[in-house]
Amino acid sequence: MDFFSVKETIGYKNPVYGKGVIYKDKIYYAYSQFALEIVMQAGGWIVEVDKPDVVHFESSHLSLEKGCEKILLMFAGGFGDAVTLGIVLPEVIKKYNMTLDICGDKVKWDAIFKPMGMPGKHIAYPPDLETLYQYDAVLTDITKFYGCNDGLRVSPIIQLCEGFGINPVDLKPIYKIQDDIKKKCKLSPSDAVRIGVNFDSNGSVKSYPEMLYCGLLKSLHQLGFEIYILGIKKNEQQRYNSKGIYDLRSKTKIPELAAIISQMDMVLGVDSFIIHLSNLLNIPTITLLSTMISSYFEWHQNIICLFSEMECSPCFEVFNDCPLGYKECRAFYHQSISKDVIIKEIVKKVGASFYTESILNYKTMV
Repeated sequence: MDFFSVKETIGYKNPVYGKGVIYKDKIYYAYSQFALEIVMQAGGWIVEVDKPDVVHFESSHLSLEKGCEKILLMFAGGFGDAVTLGIVLPEVIKKYNMTLDICGDKVKWDAIFKPMGMPGKHIAYPPDLETLYQYDAVLTDITKFYGCNDGLRVSPIIQLCEGFGINPVDLKPIYKIQDDIKKKCKLSPSDAVRIGVNFDSNGSVKSYPEMLYCGLLKSLHQLGFEIYILGIKKNEQQRYNSKGIYDLRSKTKIPELAAIISQMDMVLGVDSFIIHLSNLLNIPTITLLSTMISSYFEWHQNIICLFSEMECSPCFEVFNDCPLGYKECRAFYHQSISKDVIIKEIVKKVGASFYTESILNYKTMV
């Protein structure tokens, strides 16, 4: 973390922190890489002498008789990370009777934290000194509250619960979809089973190979499922639109995406924000894992994991480079997670879901 200042007021657009304005002559507190980039762009400087004092929020503050009551969380994670925090933090705030504001991308606040009923308010990133001094402490790395160092091998939700001393059973997450969004995104009536499909993750090694799209979609279509392809479409990717297959990639904002997902009978996806949102909306979800293991989703009650048994999996790579140098991850080509295996799991899950629904309806009738 660094303090910095600039000589000229400039706007910025960042894939992690969103859009904002840096005003000249103010002193800001930011992650070091961001601070360096802004200073190089705007002709400013990193504060090296007489740095302001910052109290960093630690686990020891939780046990103090008079702890830190007003916390600023500086958030640098993705949309899936935002869902995780939106699940855990409301219970933390309730237990410790604290105020916790979130500093980061306003899109994540508006599309994730706010619909999840997150208390507190959004603070523009990066905070200036005047804003910073309104807080008792600042939390810049949420992983400091992880209960162990097993990283991607265990559920971050369970980790945070251990670190903050709360019971995972007490977590009661919500995601509220506005009525006007529900009305706008209402799908036409259909007797078909609707399946949302998400092929892409932020990291290419976690994404489903495009060469396999067509075969999987064709098989699902032949079985009579109504398919909605969700997520972001890359420029070079083919669109799939036909009767019974609706390609909605890059056509919905997050609240609209949530409204679509809420109407699915099931979601099939790779390790991505969409399956976190699907789980949050209580939609049965099958997640295809290439570089991860199922224990990472231990808390997610609506998710079943299918993982590749390729000898190099899991490698825990989450970005774009295969550790073995392949252009794309080969794990999804392994027979353990083949198209037939995926289809069988979908049919099994759909059958179980509709059987349970039928039993509940019958008991209500009698």
